[in-house]
Amino acid sequence: MAPRSLPLARVGEEALFVLLVAFAAGSVAFADGGSRAAGGFLVAAEFRNGEVLRAEVRSLWGRPCRVACPWQGPWVVREGDRVLAQGKEPTIRFATKPNASYAVEPP
Repeated sequence: MAPRSLPLARVGEEALFVLLVAFAAGSVAFADGGSRAAGGFLVAAEFRNGEVLRAEVRSLWGRPCRVACPWQGPWVVREGDRVLAQGKEPTIRFATKPNASYAVEPP
């Protein structure tokens, strides 16, 4: 399966990518090519009933990441077991390192 590009909106000099899911249940995995997002990111996601349950963001270049939160309520960003960011804002922002992966999910 070829990688898909995620919709994005330009916000200043940064790109904000939006996780949109058109599937009832399942996942988009890195093994399937993931989805590419502007700024050097690959994104994989798990979803059910058309809603994102969690996402994984792989940073290729180590640029700051901005994601439109795909659910209502709080979120947390983890690198392994370490919490990097958490909040309730509709835009999730966090710093990344080249070739690192981050879990984005409800707490």
